[in-house]
Amino acid sequence: MTKQALLIPSIIFLLCIACHSATRDYTHAIIHHTASPDWPVERLRKIHVEERGWDDVGYHFCIRADGTVEKGRDLHKQGAHAKGRNQFTGIVLTGYDTFTNQQIKALKDLLRNLGVRSIEEHHEKCAGRGLNLKEIANDVGINYVGRGW
Repeated sequence: MTKQALLIPSIIFLLCIACHSATRDYTHAIIHHTASPDWPVERLRKIHVEERGWDDVGYHFCIRADGTVEKGRDLHKQGAHAKGRNQFTGIVLTGYDTFTNQQIKALKDLLRNLGVRSIEEHHEKCAGRGLNLKEIANDVGINYVGRGW
């Protein structure tokens, strides 16, 4: 399967989601890291489906080390990435505690293109200590909710 790089103009995205159920909140995103090598979303999908018994990969988007954004779970479907927060968009960056400039740029672009208005980290150790989401939120002009809940 080929990688799918995504560039979604905000207006097109908003028109598309207007057709879907209002049970999903597209304006808030939970940011994660894989704590694994630079695996493609298809490998994550295989782990989530075959080992965890889920119906799909838990995240809506996966950002690889080279900055490629890969589509995960269909955006209009509820995620499986953060217990109690699965109604929000799940974005995962591949890697442990350090991330590439390409990943940071891709994350900022994705947040802008999706029309996200607020982000939070999965919990105190995720999205990785090397990712300053407060600074990223400030750069994008959105709200940083914090770490964990």
